[in-house]
Amino acid sequence: MRYLHQEVKTRKGETIKVEVSAKTRVMIMSQREFKQYQKPRTFTYFGGIKEGSYEFISPKDSRWVVVVEKGTWKEPINISAQVSIIPAAPKAVRPKQEEESPEIEDEMTEEVTEDGEK
Repeated sequence: MRYLHQEVKTRKGETIKVEVSAKTRVMIMSQREFKQYQKPRTFTYFGGIKEGSYEFISPKDSRWVVVVEKGTWKEPINISAQVSIIPAAPKAVRPKQEEESPEIEDEMTEEVTEDGEK
């Protein structure tokens, strides 16, 4: 298998954006899984066959390996790829609102008997 790869370090919530020049398999995996991929052995990854760009939000602080396959040994394809890290969006902070006591309306109620008399 021919491939491009790059190691990236992310914080929880940051996005790894991978842009590719042609339709191909884009995989994001741990370093351990990358070693399995190289052997080749069974491995797990995030991603799949992508065209254009793929974004992955990091679920934790970690190091990831981004792999972009360049076809097979018999049928290689010319692909360029660019990897970038997009910072996590800041959490929205709501301004603290003062609690207001509900207004009490002064209403006169009339008692109505079963006969309908007031």
